[in-house]
Amino acid sequence: MSFRILHTADLHGRIDWLRWLHRQAPEFDLVVIAGDLLDLRDDRRTKQKIDQISALLQSFPGPLAFCSGNHDPVPSDHGEEGPYWFRPLRRRNLWIDGDRFKLGGHDFHCLGWGNPVPPGRTGEVWITHAPPDGCIVGGSRYGHDFGDFELGQACRTEHGPSMVLCGHIHAPQCWQARVGQTLVLNPGHATDAPYPNHIVLDFDRGEAQLRRHGHRHEAVLLSENDRLVNVLKERRETPDQRTIVAVIQQTASLRR
Repeated sequence: MSFRILHTADLHGRIDWLRWLHRQAPEFDLVVIAGDLLDLRDDRRTKQKIDQISALLQSFPGPLAFCSGNHDPVPSDHGEEGPYWFRPLRRRNLWIDGDRFKLGGHDFHCLGWGNPVPPGRTGEVWITHAPPDGCIVGGSRYGHDFGDFELGQACRTEHGPSMVLCGHIHAPQCWQARVGQTLVLNPGHATDAPYPNHIVLDFDRGEAQLRRHGHRHEAVLLSENDRLVNVLKERRETPDQRTIVAVIQQTASLRR
């Protein structure tokens, strides 16, 4: 049975992007937003944006899971800071920080910004804002590593999940990597695009595909046996065996 996820992150208050996700939702079994729904650089409009975003999340037309990022915590009425505005949104088929759930035979865990990293479970998919540190997904193109040390340690010591769906780094060195046995995916962020960067995970085809406005699609195979294959391809073209072999040879430097 086919199971498809649309994974994005770092919306930063873009209402037009969230409305685009509304329109795409019926085509997927799950939509994932890996943090930073808000943009606190525009703090004068935070209350207005929370109200707009909350209304769109509450009316989301399909299963939705999201976690908090570093832009999402706001002061509560008691002066404490956190993503408190998430809590009223929790409902059936909508999961937030701290939630564990099963969908389509897959196990998921939403980890909020700054939350402790728990022991990973075999086959589990974590939805978290920051990627692991020490890998090309957690490093920016400018040479800085903004990954999470605790998460990196868990993955490197084989105590991480099977997959991490993250964001945080807007221009990562690479959108996909393996850290230990964990596949890490980050779609990045393109401010001027009409829709957000996103990754389509198709578990039936065993493939994750990065989609960015103005770029050819890129894909990586999800299978553990083909864990380091990075295939550059046209929009709906299925790579043949010769293409896969050639790409394995070209991407040997990405082995970790």
